Amino acid sequence: MKKIIKKIILQITRIRYGTVIMGHHVYEENDFKDFNGVSKKMLYDYLLKNQKKIVSLDKILKKSILKFRKISITFDDGYKDIYNVVYPICKKLNIPFTIFIIVDKIDKEGFLSKEEIEEMIKSGLLTIGSHGYSHKILTDYNIDLKKEILSTKKYLEKAFDYKVDYFAFSHGQFNGKVLKEVKLANYKKSFSASYLSLSNRVIPRLNLVHFLKPSGNK
Repeated sequence: MKKIIKKIILQITRIRYGTVIMGHHVYEENDFKDFNGVSKKMLYDYLLKNQKKIVSLDKILKKSILKFRKISITFDDGYKDIYNVVYPICKKLNIPFTIFIIVDKIDKEGFLSKEEIEEMIKSGLLTIGSHGYSHKILTDYNIDLKKEILSTKKYLEKAFDYKVDYFAFSHGQFNGKVLKEVKLANYKKSFSASYLSLSNRVIPRLNLVHFLKPSGNK
């Protein structure tokens, strides 16, 4: 019964929002995935198969009766392998993608550098959004929400001369207070880490890890 309910929810989500996929890591190893990511081969095969369906976040969020046929690819945090592994694939296939960036991680070991982000933006394939300043859980009582939400928008826009319209909640956690700050910061849309959303202001996403399977498990 639970599987049937989930399937119905997924169909409603796709009709309403399209299919927005969320990933973190993409590994060089073939036919491998773990809790944090999938392999380069798995991602490449999926993107190649669905190449004509994949669009930017801007396009998938536009009103369309064909929205359920469209897919948009997003990655959270801004890990270095997005530049080393994902970006070359997307360039080869001419596929748009989005990175929700943790501002405090820019230029840190294992994460994207400012120059790498700039290069990907200039390619015309990358949309950037904010994933907060520190990646702390936004519903914690002592969190500085303006620093995490508004200040990161301003920083990214100034650093990259780029209009930032989208925000993804750290750890997928949010409440009414967080949603209010996102609205006050003038983000167009916010994104969860779940296929289910109970708010019209939050776009649900499907986890890449659960969405793709190694080629041997078709």
